[in-house]
Amino acid sequence: MKSFKYIVVAISLVALISFAVSCKKSQTALPTFEKSDVPPLHTGNWWRYLVTDSINNTTDTLTLTIASSAGTAITQTAKCYITRSGNVVDSGYFLLTDTALTYQGYNVSQSLLGSYKLKLPFTTGGSWSFYFAGDDYHVKSYLVSAHILGNTYTVFDLSRHTIIPDNSTDQHLEIAGGIGLVFEGYTFTGIAGVTQHFGAQLIDYQLN
Repeated sequence: MKSFKYIVVAISLVALISFAVSCKKSQTALPTFEKSDVPPLHTGNWWRYLVTDSINNTTDTLTLTIASSAGTAITQTAKCYITRSGNVVDSGYFLLTDTALTYQGYNVSQSLLGSYKLKLPFTTGGSWSFYFAGDDYHVKSYLVSAHILGNTYTVFDLSRHTIIPDNSTDQHLEIAGGIGLVFEGYTFTGIAGVTQHFGAQLIDYQLN
């Protein structure tokens, strides 16, 4: 009878160890967005977005194009312009380092495609500050094999919320490895109320 109890205990221990190992593997196997997942910031590359502005009740097609790109193996800067119906309506730049990818619109508070910062690498549960402590991004979740324009990608869902005197910002990003920004929801609220609110959905792109 004792030997039977020993066998049961041994089997239970083996099962427990196997469960712990499988849990550890599942934790370490979370998809991660690496620097190598950043789309190439080459001159001429572009991303086209369908942008819905709920304040002005408009829908626009905006194209973000890299006008020039320069840098080293450590730091790369790509200047961009945004066009609507062939006319330049805004500008910005990408800054890529070993630890972050930043897109910054030159008109910070009214950039037509917002601004954002991705700490590299990142995965679900990660968080980091943008302009200052308290102005934080949080990686909420990910979706494997998401279908985007005929191909499948791993997409990460990020959120940002910040409040400072006189204004607040809420931002929702969906980032895909190899493409970059595939969706952005952005709300900027000033003293007079909501002053900017849009949703930008990727509808086409070209990468060289």
